This record gives sequence, structure tokens and C-alpha cells, in this order.
Amino acid sequence: MKLTGMIATALLLVGAVGSAAPIAGAAERRVHGPGASAPRAHGHGSGIYLHPPFTGDRVSIELDASGSGGHFDIVHYDKFGKVFSELGGTVNCVAVNGRTAVTTGTITAGHAPEIAGDPKGKSFAITIVDNDGAPDTLGVSFPLKEIPPCSAWPLNMVMDRGSYKIG
Repeated sequence: MKLTGMIATALLLVGAVGSAAPIAGAAERRVHGPGASAPRAHGHGSGIYLHPPFTGDRVSIELDASGSGGHFDIVHYDKFGKVFSELGGTVNCVAVNGRTAVTTGTITAGHAPEIAGDPKGKSFAITIVDNDGAPDTLGVSFPLKEIPPCSAWPLNMVMDRGSYKIG
């Protein structure tokens, strides 16, 4: 599939399962007074991507984000176990609402030639739902030109290895 077709498919997917939008009340959850702890999301694991065009692919995600900082590392494996893309970056926003954390950031290193060309400088979003003992669910974006800070991404993965903690 050509790059434009994959981007069109990705945009249709976002439209079909919901759009990237700032989490309700995110600004309130990002601002803290003296003595308050910053929102935090951290952990590592991998799971199976549930929607086209990557249905059945495994994605491994390491995340350590707190307040307006942190980092993420992602490796996307195709159905045959071959590395499809690798991304690393910095977090610019974390918003927490109960067991849900929304993180956004900027890709600083990696490659994703079939979906984004050179991803450096592009935005990325990860939404995590910590299901407290049951498999966590995640929403993982594609490298995009711009994603507003603390925008929730629709859930598109179920983790079957590892775990994330929110707090």
C-alpha cells in the first residue's frame, strides 16, 4: 500500500473509532499547587494492535512520564516478527483521570518509513487505561505532524505482556 493510502486509512481509522481530543478537564489535572504530586504514568509491555491497517501486529511500549516530562520508546513488529518501526521521544504532557492517563510528546529518534518517512519532530500520543489486574488497554497514535498536548487517543490495543501504573 502506498504511503498516501496508509495515511488515508489511518485517518479513516481515527474517524471510525473517535478523534484525538484533549481529555476533559486535562488542564486542571496538569496544574498542581505546592506539595501536590504531578500526574504520572509509567511501565512497559506489549500487545496486539486491533485495527487496520496493522491488525495483529505487536507493539512494545516503554513509558515513563510525569507532569510535563518523561520519555517513551516504541517498537512495532509486523505479523512476521520483523521490526516495522522504532520510535523514541520526549513527553510534553501527562493528564490523569482515575485509571486513565493521556500522554503526548515529540518523536526525537527512530524510523517509520512506511507510515511516516522520517518521524523526527512529529507528535505522538499514548492513552493508557490501567485495568487493575486485568490486561491494560492502550491507544497509540501514528506519528503525526501535530497532536494538541494531552489529547486522548482512541483505544486500539490490549496488552498481553507487562503492565502500566497511573498515579
